[in-house]
Amino acid sequence: MGASSKFLGITTDGAVNNKTMVEALLKACTEKDLKFSTENHIGCVAHAINIAAQAAIKTFGGYCNVEGIPRLELIRDMRTQWNSTYAMLERALKLKEDLRGRVELLKDVMDLLKPFSTATDNISTAKRPTLGSVIPIFNFLMDKLESFSNDLTQEARDAAFGKLREYYAARDSACYVVGMALIAAIDVGNH
Repeated sequence: MGASSKFLGITTDGAVNNKTMVEALLKACTEKDLKFSTENHIGCVAHAINIAAQAAIKTFGGYCNVEGIPRLELIRDMRTQWNSTYAMLERALKLKEDLRGRVELLKDVMDLLKPFSTATDNISTAKRPTLGSVIPIFNFLMDKLESFSNDLTQEARDAAFGKLREYYAARDSACYVVGMALIAAIDVGNH
């Protein structure tokens, strides 16, 4: 029994070059009479989580423009450049001044993004295959977003939910069911 009989799928992010590679792999497998279809192309769940969280974060750029909050990022302290410490502290104080009075908004944004952090940590620190966790993670995130109601973050919630729903719809491959069954079998075997 060759490796081709053990091949379940390939996982990539959504970059165009990866889709091109999968199409080339499909063609090569077809020519060699190996079983492979585009259904075996598994989208990276961490990439999908990132895209959804970024969609939420992007909505706050418009809010910052309306509120007159400058779009500044923290500056990293770099050991090899002493003045980066000064620049970092200077920027931190500037951001503190600009954000004064907006602490509630920051807390709301943090509450909205917390499930994304939890899901990313879960999938990124896994010590076993994560294919069986994909659908439960999507369900966890969508449930959290559905239960989140806040006027200030509604647009962000909707943007993230829309992206998650788009990626979730692409998860209709039998590979996910096989992955969930394998994880369940591993869990039963470990008890």
